Amino acid sequence: MSAGILTEALDTIAGPRQATYGSATDSFTDIGRHWEIILGVPVSAAQVAQAMMVLKLVCLGQSLTHRDSWVDVAGYSGLGAEAAFEEQEASACARWQVTSLERTRRSRRSSTATNPKPTRTATTTRTVASTSTRTPASSSPTYQVRALAAGRRTPELHSD
Repeated sequence: MSAGILTEALDTIAGPRQATYGSATDSFTDIGRHWEIILGVPVSAAQVAQAMMVLKLVCLGQSLTHRDSWVDVAGYSGLGAEAAFEEQEASACARWQVTSLERTRRSRRSSTATNPKPTRTATTTRTVASTSTRTPASSSPTYQVRALAAGRRTPELHSD
């Protein structure tokens, strides 16, 4: 019987629901954004799946043999796991980008310190830097990557 539940869950999430609603991770992400407005805290796609599983478990507390609730728990479990792994991969990628960016900056600083010979590019850069105003920290690429990895929204990353 349990294999039938798992097969039914897979058929449901890979068939009609995916055709109707699109990517589950995208839907869960959208739901999480709406819940964030209500709750005042960020809600990830994986957390949405967890909450939906809890909802179905409460329903099962009322009727332990309600087949549709078991199918939904199995579906939410699989979709939640996929969302969690996607979020973990995105976070690891963002951390790698920050580390790579910081290494590049250190390399450029040490290269400049060991070779102080003035060049046309360095002079132009110094002139531009001395006449420009300082930009806010929130517009720096490092801040944006870290904000994205932490799930924070920044005006530079999200225009909506």
